[in-house]
Amino acid sequence: MGTSLLDLLEGEARTAAKGARLLYGMVRERPFLCNWQITYRCNLKCGICSFWRDPPSARDELDLEGVRAVAERLRPFAPLMLSMAGGEPLLRRDLPEIARLLARDHWFSLITNGWFLTRELAERLYDSGLQDIHVSLDYADPDRHDAQRGVKGSFARAVTALELLRDLRPDRRHRVHIMAVLLDDNLDDVEPLIRLAEDLGVSFELSLYSRRRGQKPARVPARPVAARLAELKRRHPSFVSYGDYLAEFDRAIAAEGMPACRAGHTFFNIDHRGRVSRCIDTNDQPSGSLLEAPLDVLLGRLRDQARLDPCSRCWTSCRGFADVAAGPLRFLRTLPDLYQGAKPL
Repeated sequence: MGTSLLDLLEGEARTAAKGARLLYGMVRERPFLCNWQITYRCNLKCGICSFWRDPPSARDELDLEGVRAVAERLRPFAPLMLSMAGGEPLLRRDLPEIARLLARDHWFSLITNGWFLTRELAERLYDSGLQDIHVSLDYADPDRHDAQRGVKGSFARAVTALELLRDLRPDRRHRVHIMAVLLDDNLDDVEPLIRLAEDLGVSFELSLYSRRRGQKPARVPARPVAARLAELKRRHPSFVSYGDYLAEFDRAIAAEGMPACRAGHTFFNIDHRGRVSRCIDTNDQPSGSLLEAPLDVLLGRLRDQARLDPCSRCWTSCRGFADVAAGPLRFLRTLPDLYQGAKPL
């Protein structure tokens, strides 16, 4: 009994120390956010995504040893806020092993459509060190969500996954979120989705559709949204997206005066082959592979790319979060939102 208690206390201390180092990196504007598409394979056919239109093979992906090699390259930058997505990451049968490799050093989270989640898999992922998980839902109406995802039953599977993740998490500090993308036709779904999150006992986050993604700017909302989102955030504590991030939605939608992206400075992207790029929408312009070069070299190339070809065409949550939270003054402004998103729920 004493050994178990000691192990528990040591684990708590490691988690606290990792969190403190992560926050310090944000204040110092070091690279602290990494998005990693562990696979491009997906079972759905979402209208806002093109991965499924040219189905890749599992043979194109890093195997577990390749993931281990990439993890070693990331270690000098630990701890990172490491968000793993796809494609659909749960298609990787070795995902619990991948999570265990990365969660030792980093704050490990997942984004999933929830289709393949089972009780056993949820337990294995939590046991491997999964900290936060986001399940994608873009519409409050099941039929509209299923139509957007291209597969009937997607909404029901997502809700079932949210319930499993909520019930099986080791404690309330392991956050479960509904993750929605704001499009041209779902602003009125945001509050019903927030209420669904509240009914389920989880939280809600929102990202703005990228103008670069699929080159379909028509999917960006056509009307101002920031005031409405600010009102919803004031009324619903479960809406944990950062206020400063939401406040810029109108400027981003109008494509007026947005600052250039700071990829390579505070965040970066890794694709299914271990190649580093500025973001998921520029995976066709990698700065190199982590199997061949250390991360600091690849980040330097990203900064050169950004200097020669600055981009301000998106305001997705990854870029927006890094912009509003990095640096001493911005960090202090967003500290209440940081706490709101991390406190036990």
